[in-house]
Amino acid sequence: METLDPKNRFLWKETPAATASCFSSEEWSDITEELQQWETNIRMNEVKLNGSSTFCDDADSVPAIRCTNTLQESIRSEVKKHKMSSVPRAYRDWDRFDVEKECAKIDECDTNPPAVITRPAPQDIKHSITSTALTDQEKDALACREKDKGNKSFRSGDYKEAVICYTRSLSLVPSAAAFNNRAQTHIRLQRWSAALSDCQMVLQLEPDNVKALLRRATVHKHLGHLQESHDDLRAVLLREPHNIEAQKVLMEITETAAESHQQKHRAGRNLFIQEFEDPEIMTNTHNTESPNRDGSENSVSPAPAPTTELTRPSEHLLLETRRRSPSGPRRSVPISEVEDEEGDEDQDCAVNQPFVSLQPSNAFEFGQVLNAACAHGDLLTCAELLRNIPSERLPQYISTQLHGQTFSFIIKTLNKYLRSQPQLLYEHMKHLQTAHRFSMVLMLLDAEDRTQLMEIFQSLSVVQTQAFSPDDVKSLANKYI
Repeated sequence: METLDPKNRFLWKETPAATASCFSSEEWSDITEELQQWETNIRMNEVKLNGSSTFCDDADSVPAIRCTNTLQESIRSEVKKHKMSSVPRAYRDWDRFDVEKECAKIDECDTNPPAVITRPAPQDIKHSITSTALTDQEKDALACREKDKGNKSFRSGDYKEAVICYTRSLSLVPSAAAFNNRAQTHIRLQRWSAALSDCQMVLQLEPDNVKALLRRATVHKHLGHLQESHDDLRAVLLREPHNIEAQKVLMEITETAAESHQQKHRAGRNLFIQEFEDPEIMTNTHNTESPNRDGSENSVSPAPAPTTELTRPSEHLLLETRRRSPSGPRRSVPISEVEDEEGDEDQDCAVNQPFVSLQPSNAFEFGQVLNAACAHGDLLTCAELLRNIPSERLPQYISTQLHGQTFSFIIKTLNKYLRSQPQLLYEHMKHLQTAHRFSMVLMLLDAEDRTQLMEIFQSLSVVQTQAFSPDDVKSLANKYI
């Protein structure tokens, strides 16, 4: 083991501490002399250091050494002065308390407030970044970094800086995410027009962006455009039926529209009353009540008719006035109703029209909703109506409403909004061709309607599902086209 591993711990041997008996007399005397000489040198050096001053001239200006005995003693004394005693004060200490002096100190602090430390204003950040010498990859990386800065500023509540960061990101690479985030920041700052323009840009890049639709609906709501807000919310709910925020905003818009409609109906009719004299009555009165002194009546020429008349009263009111004035002239007071502007009524009707039951229980309710949507061209309402009814009841509900215009409107709705649900679209098309008067209406379709039908069946033929096969789609298409 010694040859293989000389330093192995199993080879260690315990050696006792050396004592004077372990050394010879000469070795022990040498060790003792060296220790005595070292101790003498240390004492001499300490005496020299204590006798000499480290700072010759500036000894008074040098601060006290940290953690020296004198400094510690002064600190302890100050702490003892300010330390509150746990024992209650005696009444004699309260007699020594000078109230006026303490009040003077408080007044002095109020008149001389401490200086406020103000930081210098930050430099203005440029709203754009020059990207002439950057590659596409560098632009993307820099735009992503600026967008992340904007997200951090938005989370911290600094919305103005977030707008600047998003603008810098868009100056490099325009993206739907940056436009969308900047729109939300404008909404927090209540900049409605800027938020609306950013939402429009997002929808140009991504027409099915749910966040942009929801934010545009919020902007329209604050701008008072209830109909536009309602349309955007319906589009959101068609794509995400369980969107809680969209449902909440839609309920608020519905309540606002209902309140405005009730307030308008509570207001009575405005009556415009104008007082003027009837020239014919005044003329007859002068003819009958101005005789000469000799008993003969003067011939008085009738008064000229007025050239302009502000408000023409109704004949009934004039006749009643003449019948009830046998003794003398009376003034005619016409009363005319002042109707509200047609634009406001149309706007209220347009806002209140979509708020109908979209889950009909019979053909009458289905016909009411379908006719209202068709009259206003509201494809979203028709799409939600078709989503809420079973396919097998569609022929029964539509049998009394099926004509060329209604059928064309339904085909456009199915092609635009129900292509995302191919199984429901196929079931509706399958049961729709069994409706009454279907063959007659089919002959009245124009080229645009047939194009819509071709697009529907082309989208269904591409879908791979177990509900129907391409042969089923082909056979169904032959019944339409």
